[in-house]
Amino acid sequence: MHKSGCLNLADIVEDVKVAVKNKVPLVRSLTLNWVTFCIETSNKAVILKVHKEYVPICMESLNDGTPEVRDAAFSALTAIAKSVGMRPLEKSLEKLDDVRKKKLTEMIGGSGGGPAVVSSSSAIQASVGSSSSLEVSDGSFARKSAASMLSGKKPVQAAPANKKAASTKLGVNKKGDGSGHAKVSKPAETEDVEPAEMSLEEVEEKLGSLIQADTISQLKSTVWKERLEAIGSFKEQVEAIQELDPSVEILVRLLCAVPGWGEKNVQVQQQVIEVITHIASTASKFPKKCVVLCLLGISERVADIKTRAHAMKCLSTFCEAVGPGFVFQRVSPVSITGFRL
Repeated sequence: MHKSGCLNLADIVEDVKVAVKNKVPLVRSLTLNWVTFCIETSNKAVILKVHKEYVPICMESLNDGTPEVRDAAFSALTAIAKSVGMRPLEKSLEKLDDVRKKKLTEMIGGSGGGPAVVSSSSAIQASVGSSSSLEVSDGSFARKSAASMLSGKKPVQAAPANKKAASTKLGVNKKGDGSGHAKVSKPAETEDVEPAEMSLEEVEEKLGSLIQADTISQLKSTVWKERLEAIGSFKEQVEAIQELDPSVEILVRLLCAVPGWGEKNVQVQQQVIEVITHIASTASKFPKKCVVLCLLGISERVADIKTRAHAMKCLSTFCEAVGPGFVFQRVSPVSITGFRL
């Protein structure tokens, strides 16, 4: 949604502030990862407008008790530095301890196309004399004061050209010596998020005896009271299932078919959403394709005042289950304006 221009970083500051304080660590870390993605795909002018909002958010998240959240905050700060240089981080760097300064140094220095490696900043600054900033190949700027704070070293006097070349060559050799210890990361397995077509007959066949046949029959009834009674019975049967994970997708598919998202009765609608919310919060792994199956119907329920609370709770549960980034990408732009994590 961000890449398509449906929203920008300035529009979602308050949403991000709420999300990074969510009680679920996965929500906090994935929110910051998504913010990093938005920063990396935004132009410099946008980041210059919003960095004052996002730098404090990331700095606060550096103190999070979960390592994944802290790493995501470091990544977001690195993305800001790559986009607009080190100047926005100057004041914040004064509050960091040596350990965090070192880690941020390594991340900024190791990021391709960003500011120059800060550990080499003194030598680079010497070559340009008393200049207060340096321009790297892609046009990014690293402020002298911020680099000094990160490296913990004072600027040195300009060195002869041949000495500088020798030290540069030595640094390259050292880097080459350690290359044998580099870890090769395994490619992440991609989850199939697009649900395949499946008829109601196929769904019922796969359900087997998991849900009583009478209950399914009543869900198809044209009498709303029978459907309401059936969805209540359906909920009780789902709550009684001990091993829910293998049946998550087929249960969600059934509810999407009968009574379906075209259900007119508000009470039945509310209970359908409650059952889906229960499944998403109870299953140890809620498939993303199930989110895709439900998003259109849930988004439409957000617009109805009678079902809005149930729908919003369901969307929040989806965010906790699969991450807010995925939900933001797939949810309808109409519902996102009222969505709060």
